[in-house]
Amino acid sequence: GKTTLLKAACSVNGKDLHGWRATDNALESIAARHSDVGMCLDEIGEIEARIIGNVSYMLGNGLGKARAQRNGSDKKPHTWRLLYMSSGEKTLAEHMASVGQNVRAGQELRLLNIEANAGTGLGVFDNLHDAKDGAAMSDKLSKATANHYGHAGPAFIDYVVSNRENCKDKVDSFKTAFKRAANIKANDDGQIKRAASRFALIAAAGELSTSAGVTGWQTGDALRAAVTCFDSWRKSWAPAGSREAEQA
Repeated sequence: GKTTLLKAACSVNGKDLHGWRATDNALESIAARHSDVGMCLDEIGEIEARIIGNVSYMLGNGLGKARAQRNGSDKKPHTWRLLYMSSGEKTLAEHMASVGQNVRAGQELRLLNIEANAGTGLGVFDNLHDAKDGAAMSDKLSKATANHYGHAGPAFIDYVVSNRENCKDKVDSFKTAFKRAANIKANDDGQIKRAASRFALIAAAGELSTSAGVTGWQTGDALRAAVTCFDSWRKSWAPAGSREAEQA
């Protein structure tokens, strides 16, 4: 169900699902085209292991390579602002280790690892919605995303533009609620806080979309889902919060 979830995410703004099978230069262009609408990349094992570490830095930093034009002057690099999702059967660390490279904490923090297992025996799903099994649910969802896409994203943006000041207050409130639910403390390591801020933003967007009537979810659903995913990541991170301290 991993690829199915990426298709569902892509359907929000009607963007295509891309694969990791690309050069770092090509991924720059893809990222720039997806700025502000999110990007999904399928199967991390398809990109060369020797470059994935640098690519994770690049995508997370939102800035492509600096290049010179034919006359020697600077060429404006690609820039982007986005959250991106990836699927794969191995983690970033495992992929880099296959060519003898050690992963850095900064690279892992730009590509947070979440286990694709809801813990219910149904793969990534925790509710089959009347489908007979996980495979049937995946097929049902894939067909739906092929027929309905590009609706929710524009509706959400329209709501935010029309209610800008009110949305700012709501986003701050939802982010605070996430940090409280995820038990984020003032003395937590900066790496924990950095990851939590990303999940908090996702929780806020989900709850704001629900309050706008876009999702059809119950209030609190997006918040709980974001906390669940954060907890999954947290369990695979360093016990004390700092990856460098753990490695040392």
